[in-house]
Amino acid sequence: MNRRAFVQTPLLAVGIGGLAASTKKTATILTRSQPAGTPVSPSELASAVTVALTIRNEGSTADRLIGGETSVAERVEVHQTRLVNGRRDMILLPDGLVVPPTTTLVLEPGSTHLMLVGLRQDLVQGQTFPLTLFFDRAGEVVVTARVRRKVDAAGITPFPPVVAGDLSISLISAPPAHPFALVTPQ
Repeated sequence: MNRRAFVQTPLLAVGIGGLAASTKKTATILTRSQPAGTPVSPSELASAVTVALTIRNEGSTADRLIGGETSVAERVEVHQTRLVNGRRDMILLPDGLVVPPTTTLVLEPGSTHLMLVGLRQDLVQGQTFPLTLFFDRAGEVVVTARVRRKVDAAGITPFPPVVAGDLSISLISAPPAHPFALVTPQ
């Protein structure tokens, strides 16, 4: 069974009256074929890593983070970790994440975060990589992610925030990781 499908879909714009179709951009978004809220399987996470970041919406209108793309992974998905029956379950948020007006969202492991699925290369401490984020209103926003362990962040000067319309995106990082799916037994 093919668990992934390519979906060609118009992006949605969030407005006061709810969701409305936008013709300003069309993106190809990789999705899983399970319904929203289905837990992510451990096999899908074998070569995946979380991305932490902060998004500040200074505007008076909500935006929505839909996902993204990067050369270091097959997919970039929006995930949320929830406590269910005393254990943590991570679920895909196929509709993305609303960034309310005048709000700062902190995306991090163990909470809502981005997930790089299907790593194509090692993520080595101290390196950086480009990450394109897709937003309904702000469109495509290219940021630089730093590979670092959270405990190693002290004393490192953060990159300046990337501003796109009313959004300010900062503190983008992923931990060091190895694309386990690419390892072949010898």
